[in-house]
Amino acid sequence: MKPLSCLCAVIALAGGVGTACASLIDEGALSISGTGLGTVPTTLTLHATGNGSTEAGCVAWTGSMDVTGSCTTGLGTFTGGQEKTGASQTGTQIVTSAMDLSGFSGAISSYANLGLVMNINQPAGGSIDLTNLILTVYGSGQSPKSVSLTCPAGGCVFSSSSPGLGSSDELFGISSSEVASLGTFSSTSHIGVAASFTGAAGGPESFFLAAVPAAQSTGGGGGDVGGDPMPEPASLVLLVAGVISLICLQKRHHI
Repeated sequence: MKPLSCLCAVIALAGGVGTACASLIDEGALSISGTGLGTVPTTLTLHATGNGSTEAGCVAWTGSMDVTGSCTTGLGTFTGGQEKTGASQTGTQIVTSAMDLSGFSGAISSYANLGLVMNINQPAGGSIDLTNLILTVYGSGQSPKSVSLTCPAGGCVFSSSSPGLGSSDELFGISSSEVASLGTFSSTSHIGVAASFTGAAGGPESFFLAAVPAAQSTGGGGGDVGGDPMPEPASLVLLVAGVISLICLQKRHHI
């Protein structure tokens, strides 16, 4: 490979990966109780009819009311349909409603301090695969802005670490590199969630907002998703670009 071609490869690689970011970070497993419906700011609860193997649901804010089933996010339209819409089960929440968690105290002043807690309820046991997770900010006067979870090659497979509807299992934070993509911070922005699962054998599954210390650019790799932290695509770009540059220098030295 000639030096000029090497440079183009680095530029193309950096440009190609820049559109896909691991913007929701798996911060690891939790095992806390007392987080049942009505006691925490629950944004989404979903349950497949007849304990089916697939669950999908979402909630969005139109500027005046919540909608479910078909939700406009910053990543396009998400189709749900299996939301539980009773009292305290599904509804957008404003940022200030987030429950203090994981050593955080004080008012949220940035989306970096906004977390999302997932509760898995699998009475029959076994694991469940989280196939989509999108957190969307609906700020006044701006289009919806979203961040999503990017799963490793083996998928986002979880087991319930704290069985029961009032317990919580996993914490997700917003990558520090993606906070700005959510637009101007407002403590009164509405937060919506869209999610889907396969392998559900029970339910319901639910999500609520938490106030947390800022997430790092790479996740904790906790829970059942995987062991070591998984680098974000931006980090991988730098790593691969460095390798390509070294190859280029070696090629040029031998020309």
